Amino acid sequence: MTRHTGEVDVYHIGRFAPLGTRHGVQHWGDSAKQLRISTALNRRFLYYLAADERIGDLLDEQVEAVRRLRDVVPGRKVGQVAATQAGHASVSFGTDWGAIASAWFIAWERHGEPALRDRLLAGMASIAAQPHGFFTGGAVMNLDTGAFLRETAGRLSVSHLSAVFGLTEICAELLRNLPEPAFRAAWLDYCRLYNATPGQQRAALGQDLGKLNLSQGHARLLGYAAALARDPALMAQAWRQFDAGKAGLVDSDFAVRRVRAPAVLADVDEAPGISTNAAAQWGLGAMGLLALEPLARPPGPVLLRDDFARLDPRRWRVEAESDPPQAAAVVRDGALELAATAGLTVWLAQPLHGHYEIAFTRTVLEDGGPHDRVSDLNMFWQAQTGGRALSGRLADYDRVPMYYAGIGGNGNTTTRFRRLDGSGTRQLLQEYTAAPYLLRPNRPYRIRIVVDGAGTRVYVDGVQFFGAAGAVAESGWFALRTTKSRQRVTDFVIYRL
Repeated sequence: MTRHTGEVDVYHIGRFAPLGTRHGVQHWGDSAKQLRISTALNRRFLYYLAADERIGDLLDEQVEAVRRLRDVVPGRKVGQVAATQAGHASVSFGTDWGAIASAWFIAWERHGEPALRDRLLAGMASIAAQPHGFFTGGAVMNLDTGAFLRETAGRLSVSHLSAVFGLTEICAELLRNLPEPAFRAAWLDYCRLYNATPGQQRAALGQDLGKLNLSQGHARLLGYAAALARDPALMAQAWRQFDAGKAGLVDSDFAVRRVRAPAVLADVDEAPGISTNAAAQWGLGAMGLLALEPLARPPGPVLLRDDFARLDPRRWRVEAESDPPQAAAVVRDGALELAATAGLTVWLAQPLHGHYEIAFTRTVLEDGGPHDRVSDLNMFWQAQTGGRALSGRLADYDRVPMYYAGIGGNGNTTTRFRRLDGSGTRQLLQEYTAAPYLLRPNRPYRIRIVVDGAGTRVYVDGVQFFGAAGAVAESGWFALRTTKSRQRVTDFVIYRL
């Protein structure tokens, strides 16, 4: 089927190439020539499983397919008009952009071209900047940059088809791999509001969305939002939407009856309540919710939680290079506030053993204060200090075996991941210098550090920034670290995995 849809259902020459075509009894007879049919996402998995470079050719064919939308407007029969600006096209945020983003993401994944990543980020940021995010429906895209012009009509536009041709899947990939917080918020709004009550939609959007189709299939979008929020109650709501069976199936539809000759040539079992589309949406919804449900629960028992009602000296130990420790780390308004004129390390006083997840929210502050500098959201973990005190000066930690992550270091020009082996060498494992991986002032970041059997990983707002195989040791100490910066830490929790 993957080969058929890629070779036969897609134009490879001529004025429609490389768009796909719907068909009825005859191939190519339908006037719908669209990216949702030729989408690279349908070929991605077979390419990696088979390592077949003919499939690779088909993937590459789609990278600039969006340029064909200058000539072939997908929604021309329902009022969509061509862009008038040179080098631009009218693009919907659903079936069109989902396919475009898939082609660019897969090409970036395969070839590592930063320009494709940047086009994705431009599209993501400009969708989020629309008056109603994804509910704006579409806009005019700059085909070179991937950025959308801001739609000024102010209308709401949503289709039940937008998220069922790969948009759901590619948005999940984008949120895992590219840090664009406004896009994350816009997509999660879509996930929460599509099946929401009219009242909830009016409160968020100014009007309700009317009668929408494929409610059962869209239940997995709410499940996705529940998984990212670790919200079991929201997941239960997603299951209720699924069980309602709107535009899908309910249990009674699975009833099978025997049809006997002479009504048919040979006796056959049939389920008259099941249709192709309903079965497909039921299957996608069921598989999605079953996969997402465990992610909506806490990852394990809570080992430690701190709401920072006070700074407990039995829990935290402060090492400040040049500031009085009692001034460098203070509790204020339910947050731990770090204010450093030089190096500052705040150690968790107890070592951590085995498999665990450390999670907290951290904000680098900038509002003209004496310590304000957007730089150095840093962490140490699995550190082999033995619990002994050091000075707070960075060089004094060089001979401590540990993992060390620094987001927005060196005056917010680098984001780096290092492993220190105790020899005095800071082994660089990963480094980013592109803007999306650097800090934004006054923006809360949810940080997660995972240590398990696969090694260690660092997630920032759900995006994996760093990863390494192996542990420094069976146990070790964790610390918050910064230098010449003021930061807030809230919602600190450690889970046993």
